[in-house]
Amino acid sequence: MAAIRTGRPYLHEAELDLVADRLVHAARCLEDLAIESAEAHAIAASQWRVMSALAPCSSLALGDLRSKLNVTKQSLHGVVESLLTRDIIIKHGDAADGRRKSLRLSTGGAVLHATIAAGARLRLARCLREFGPEQAGIFRRILNLLTEAP
Repeated sequence: MAAIRTGRPYLHEAELDLVADRLVHAARCLEDLAIESAEAHAIAASQWRVMSALAPCSSLALGDLRSKLNVTKQSLHGVVESLLTRDIIIKHGDAADGRRKSLRLSTGGAVLHATIAAGARLRLARCLREFGPEQAGIFRRILNLLTEAP
C-alpha cells in the first residue's frame, strides 16, 4: 500500500481514510447532539445550521451564507424568514451597498445558539481534557488547516 506524504509521520492510505472517516463521524455526532437540543427548543435542523453559520460572524451576506451552507436561494428563503419572524436573526442592509442584505444573530438568537450548542461544547471539552495544552494546540491547528479554503 502506498504511503501518502503528509509531513512526519507518513500515513498509509488506509490510515488516512480511517482518520478522514472518523473526523466526519465525529462532526456528525457533535451536530446530532446540537440538533437534538435545537429540536427541544423548537428549532429545526435547517434553522440550526443557519444559526451555526451566523454564530462566529458579526454579519454575513445572504449570498455568502448560501455558499457556506451549499444551499439554493429558494431553500434558504423559508428558513431565514422563519428565523426573522421569531427574532432569532436580524436582516440589515450593507453600508457600502444597500441592495446587498446581510444577516446576524439577534442578542436572543446568540443566547439561544449558546444554549443549544452547550451539549456539543461540553462533550468536546471532556475529550480535550485528555490532552495537554500543546496537544490541544496541535488539534486546533489541524482543524484550522482542514477548514481553510483549498
